[in-house]
Amino acid sequence: MFLDQRIQRRRKVRDRLLMLAALVVAAAMGAAVFAFVSDGSDGKQSGEGDHKPSPAAAKSAGPATGFTKPTVLPTPRDIEDGVPVGYPHTPEGAVAAIAHFNDVLDR
Repeated sequence: MFLDQRIQRRRKVRDRLLMLAALVVAAAMGAAVFAFVSDGSDGKQSGEGDHKPSPAAAKSAGPATGFTKPTVLPTPRDIEDGVPVGYPHTPEGAVAAIAHFNDVLDR
């Protein structure tokens, strides 16, 4: 009799876990369908509406005073199949890589 109780308890736990997993999958699918259907638009055309830029947005993003040196982006180490490779693993290398990759893809 003790063995039967353990088997029933395990079945109950397994059933609850399966129901929880099914609920999570259904929620994820619902969110995916909603994201696909809504497509992030609210029915307005792009550029229309009553959005007005703030005065701070009209100001220059550059420094107010002084002189700054431009950042010199590193060059690739090699070119494989027309794609530049071998950038240093730094923020400047990442920026240079994406800039060159975009240049290659735009052609």
